[in-house]
This record gives sequence, structure tokens and C-alpha cells, in this order.
Amino acid sequence: MYMLILKGKSKIFKYKLDPENITKNMIKFKDLKEQFTIGFLFEFIKWVFLLIIGIILSYITPEILSKFWIGLEQYKLWLFTILICLFVIIFISIYKRYNRFIPSFPKFDFNFLLLEYELTHIYVERYKLIHRRRYKIKALKNGLEAYTERFLWTGGQFEIKNLNKSQQLILLGNENLFTKYQVKFNRTLKRGDIEEVELEWILYDEEKKALPFVSSPIKEPTELLIVNVEFPYSFKIKHVDCEVSYSHGSKIPISYSREKLQNGKFNWRVENPKLLYHYEVRWFFDE
Repeated sequence: MYMLILKGKSKIFKYKLDPENITKNMIKFKDLKEQFTIGFLFEFIKWVFLLIIGIILSYITPEILSKFWIGLEQYKLWLFTILICLFVIIFISIYKRYNRFIPSFPKFDFNFLLLEYELTHIYVERYKLIHRRRYKIKALKNGLEAYTERFLWTGGQFEIKNLNKSQQLILLGNENLFTKYQVKFNRTLKRGDIEEVELEWILYDEEKKALPFVSSPIKEPTELLIVNVEFPYSFKIKHVDCEVSYSHGSKIPISYSREKLQNGKFNWRVENPKLLYHYEVRWFFDE
């Protein structure tokens, strides 16, 4: 048994290192790597084999057709080209649909298109925050009367209000860890109508238990995602981490970047964010 000691500015962290456990973990990682390699090779060989069969069929089909219809003899090259293109399109569609390494989802039926979706997270002080959400939405159907969403606050108490006085905010209660809410419009929307919804939360974190991040999955088609964060100078936060992933807490992010703050502020604009992707901005307190 070994002891690893890491010294920080004001703390000493001790970790016990067990050679036996390290060896077991290395073996598990090696097995996992081998399984992934074998699975990838199997998928590659399978799809290449199907592609070769398709090319062969595309080549012999014009030959067979030209024997039955003599007039098609002069169009064999055109038939071959068309068949190859059709097969490639079908092949790519089937590959994306059934490949285990590529996620596939059924077609969704959406009520709204989000022209703009803006999140703003402002620290007034360490124990108090202001959070705003602004939705500029376009109706994709007739007869829409409300917009429903949910949020999760990992700190203490909160207050919420609707900044658009012509609309009605209704809290629908808890759904797992989330609080669900609905905003009723002052009119019934028709297809193509545009409405703007803006809400504000006062968040309290007396016990400092709120997790230091702001994030959102893209649950509806969205043209522009905007994430704003703002910190007082006394916090001495110099950068934030921006991460795109398949879901919150994913093992491997799709993309990651570390961005510097400008006067304690950061603005992240994402045009046409991917549907069902998760976008997150997080920071770290030096405590």
C-alpha cells in the first residue's frame, strides 16, 4: 500500500494507492480497449462487405437489363451511375440507422421553433444569484396557448417571476429533480406566429451547495443559443469551461474549450445548436 500526497495552497490531499487495484483497473481498461477494437473492426468489415456487394449489383444490373431490352445498351453507363448513386444514398441511410456507434432517434413532433434561446446567470454575491431565461419562439402548429419547460436549481430557496406581464406563469410542481412551469400566452398562436417569453429567478445559496455551472439540453429545434455568465471582480474567476456533450455528465464530451472572461463576463453564442445535445458552461471557485 502506498500513500500519494498532493499539496495545495492551504490543504494537503492524501490518497491511498493499492498496487493490486491499479493492476486490476489496468487489466479492465485493456479488456475494454480490446472489446472496442474488435467491435469496430467487425462493424467496418461488415459495412465494407455490403458496399462491395452493392457496387457489384450496380454493375451487373445494367448488363442484365440491356440483354432483355436492347435499347438500353447505349445507356448502360448512365444506368450504372444512377444505380451507384442510389445505392450509396441507401447505404449511408442504413449505416446511420443501424450502426451501434452512431446514435439514432425517431422523428419528433415539435410545437415550437426557438429563434433565440438565451440563458443569463449573474452572481450578485456568493450567496445570491439572478438567473434569466428568454425564449423567442415561433409556432409550428395552430392552436398553441402555452409554453412548458422545467428547471433545476441545486442550491437553496428561489423566487421566480414572469417579466412579460401580459402572460401568466403557472408552476406545475416537481418532476423528479426538476421544477416544471408553464407560461400561458394572452392569445392563441397560429402557425408562424412569434412570441417572446422571459422569466427571472432570484436564487439563494446560503450553504454554498449549488453546483458551479449553467447548462441546457436542446430539446427543440433552435436557431441561436446564447449563454451569459457574470461574476463580481472579488470572485477572481478568470476563465470558464464550455462543453458540448450528448447528455449532462457524459464520460466523453463532443467538444471542450476554456474561455477567458472579459471584465468578469462571458458570452457564448452557438448558431444552430444540435438537437438533443447538451451545452454547459462551468467555473471553479478558489475556496
